[in-house]
Amino acid sequence: MSSPATQQSAFRRVFHPGVRDDRGQLLGGTQVLHLVAHRGRLFCSLSYKLHAEQPGDPPIGSQIAVLDHAAGRWQLDREYDRAQWRVTLESVTFTQDGHGRALAQPVSLLLAAPSDNRGPVYVDSRDDRTGTWTRTQLGTGATAGGIRSFFVYRDKVTGQERVFAGTVRATPNAAV
Repeated sequence: MSSPATQQSAFRRVFHPGVRDDRGQLLGGTQVLHLVAHRGRLFCSLSYKLHAEQPGDPPIGSQIAVLDHAAGRWQLDREYDRAQWRVTLESVTFTQDGHGRALAQPVSLLLAAPSDNRGPVYVDSRDDRTGTWTRTQLGTGATAGGIRSFFVYRDKVTGQERVFAGTVRATPNAAV
């Protein structure tokens, strides 16, 4: 029987902040905030928490990286402004259309919500065919706002599915 010290660990570190991806893009962050499986790939949100900006720091904010397979390397998929220090990430799946009828095939979307101290509340959605992100502004206000969670809810009466976004310090005119 081998001792725990001689057994090979089933875990290995697959992300190291400060490395560059295959295109030379810097992957930073002080924390991996979310890990999300989406359409056979693993996505993560890299955020900056308690980071005292130093002279010479790269002008990047939170990022989304993607890993295609266990032996692969993380690749930058989306980068935000420096002021957007946190990004919430979630894969949501719809099984009903807007009228509550069953879809022939479920539709999955990867949603991201960057947070900053400027007040706007945004949701970005990823087009998996092109790899591009589309931004929708949900609201704005004089104080900081941001989304911390997403959830798909099916109304028991109408059968309609809607995405709900859990916010923090959203202002009254923020339609979230």
